[in-house]
Formats: sequence, C-alpha cells, structure tokens
Amino acid sequence: MPIPASSQRVTPLGHGIRGWLEVFARHAIDEFSHGEAEQFLSSCEARARDHLWSEEHGWSADYVRLRFVAQPM
Repeated sequence: MPIPASSQRVTPLGHGIRGWLEVFARHAIDEFSHGEAEQFLSSCEARARDHLWSEEHGWSADYVRLRFVAQPM
C-alpha cells in the first residue's frame, strides 16, 4: 500500500480567525444570540492567539493537504 503524501503550509487569514469562523462556523454561530456569538468569537480568538497570531504575519491557519491513491482490492 502506498504511503500517503502530505504537505503543510501556513495560510494567511485576511479577515482574522473571527472572519474564518464567521464563514465556516456560521451554522453554529447562527444559533447564538448576538451577545453569545460575540462571547464565542472573542473566546476563540483568545484561545487561538498564541498558536495562530504573530506580529509579523497577523492571523494565519495551519493547512495540511493529504493525498492518497485508491487501489482496487
């Protein structure tokens, strides 16, 4: 069986982690009141800051691409 290939890169988040969450977690955020949504987004920013924020690059996300080859059995 071939070993899967992977590649990693840092992906800049132009609108920050908040913008990323507003796009990809919209289904969950829509269930919150405005105040709860703001608290959720602020909490996520605080938790992610040490890992995903830098003065030099701003907000960025870890991106990993996995590639597999399907083989008939």
